[in-house]
Formats: sequence, structure tokens, C-alpha cells
Amino acid sequence: MIPDIKDKHLFAFLFLLIFINVNGIAQPKPLLRISIENKKDHVQTKYVMKFVELLKERTGGAINIEFYHSGTMYRDQEVINALYSGKVEMAVPGTWHVSAFIPEISYFLLPEFFGEEKEYNYSYISSESGRELISKIEDDLNVIIPGAWMDLGHAIVFTTGGNRISDFSDFEGKTIRVAGGIMNKRRIELLGADGVIIAWSDVPLHLKKGTIDGLLTTFETVKSADLWTYGVKYAFVDNEYFPQYVPMISRRFWDKISDDVRETIISTWNEVAVEQRIEAEDAQIKARRTAEQNGVIIVYPQSADLSRAKEMLLSHQQELRNEINQ
Repeated sequence: MIPDIKDKHLFAFLFLLIFINVNGIAQPKPLLRISIENKKDHVQTKYVMKFVELLKERTGGAINIEFYHSGTMYRDQEVINALYSGKVEMAVPGTWHVSAFIPEISYFLLPEFFGEEKEYNYSYISSESGRELISKIEDDLNVIIPGAWMDLGHAIVFTTGGNRISDFSDFEGKTIRVAGGIMNKRRIELLGADGVIIAWSDVPLHLKKGTIDGLLTTFETVKSADLWTYGVKYAFVDNEYFPQYVPMISRRFWDKISDDVRETIISTWNEVAVEQRIEAEDAQIKARRTAEQNGVIIVYPQSADLSRAKEMLLSHQQELRNEINQ
């Protein structure tokens, strides 16, 4: 029997569909949109940009990559929801923002980490508890953590003129901005100040208006926005905690890419993250020098005063841990 002409057309159409599917013709490349809150000259942003450049080169155009910094796509307070809902494919939020979704990450903000060196963080992440935490983040947020967390540097308290902190008794009555993380707010309050959570992009205006007396942040972050021009005058080096950034990639995106691209992302990220950690430490040293050159007075607490403050905070450790676990 001679096939009907319509059958021939149908056969040809089906063959074309199969050919397109097999060869990937007309199928859009996976899109990797990356959102960062920090400004272009911040040490975190610089190295995420380097990751983007290397990834474009090493994946040979297998994926499309778009990079947004300075909070132009999302603030870090918003980006995890955006990541979960598929509005962005990658973000590198700070641990203090992740804590709103994964309370257990607030362990890094507990008193036991107060005044400790960065290696204390590293050892916790590489421990069994740290590995369990990473698995929980991945499972609960439907993301992949491709490797090492990036460093920011020790967070300390900066204050404006007339609000100098020389020892921990000077916290009393002051309003201190924290980036996020209820444990950051609680620690500041235990030290005697009023802790308020304010988005980074709104900080200069609050400093200018005098609605805050200071903020908990790092030298590098202060330098990135020239906060001395908004009234920051003093730095109290109490090393309250060691903030880091957690790389997260949407599992939706991850499922769309090949094993080769996945391996390239993981290896490239870890290569850049190692470099970033070294640069982050150097950036803090340089930023401290720049702050001093711009009139910021640096105050170091007496070791006995620091020890008393930690002892007081540690007396609340179990209480705070219980809050996290609620």
C-alpha cells in the first residue's frame, strides 16, 4: 500500500523532532544567573567575578552566565528565596543570612566562636557536624554547595563620632546595626547595646541620619563603601565572629548540566575560593590601613576585658543554643 502523503509529512515531522532532541538543536543553553550583594570592589565580588570569567572560558560556551553585583538583582536577605523559587541559579550569601532558613548555621555565631581565629571555623566545617550542616543546607534549600566557603574576615564594632567604645561597658545604650542573624543581634544585646538588622545598602543613610551609632562589620566592608565619609570614626577590635560566604547553586540548574560541566564548576570554584581566602586576609589588613589613613581610630580591648566579655557570653551559650534549636 502506498503511504498517504499526510503520513509521509507526519513521519518527516516526527523524525525532525527526534533529530532535534538528539542533537540539541534549538534547545536553549542552561542559564546561570549569579547574584551578589557586595559592590564591585569588594573582595568577595572580585573573586566571584574571577570564577565567572574562568567558568566561561573552561565550559566553552556550554552554559550562559550572567553576573549581577551590588544587589542589583537581589539583596542577600532576598536571594535565598529567589534561589529556591528558580528566579536565580547561584548566590553566595553570608552565613548570617543563611541562618534565617537554616538555624543551625547560627552555631558559628555562638559565644564559643567569639574572639577565636578563623581556623576554628574551618575545623568545624570539616568535622562530622559541619558535614551534616552542609547536607542539611543542600536538602532543605534544594541547592548544591560546590565547595569551600569564601571568607570575609573578623567582624568588629565600628562607631560614629561621639560614640567611641573603649571597653565593653561602653556598649550600654548604643544602637548597633548587624547584617542579619538573630544570634548577632542577641550577642550585641547581651553586651548591652540595642541590635538592629538593616540591609547593607541602607546603612549609609542610617549613619548619615544618626539612627544608628555604629555597626558590626569588617574593615574591608567599611572600606568598600567609604563609611568614614558617613561618620564612622572608631573601630573596636573585639573579633565577635568570623563571617563567611556560602556558595549555593540551584539543584534545578544542576540537574540540567552535564557531569563535565559540574566537575568544571566544582574545580573552578574551589580553585578561586582558596585564592579568595588568602586575598580576603590581605584585604582586611589593607582596609585597616586605609581606614586609619582616613581618620578611623582603632581601639583594641584589654585582654582581661575581652576574657570577661567572653566568659559572660559563654554563660548564655546553652540558652542561645536552645533558641537556635527551637
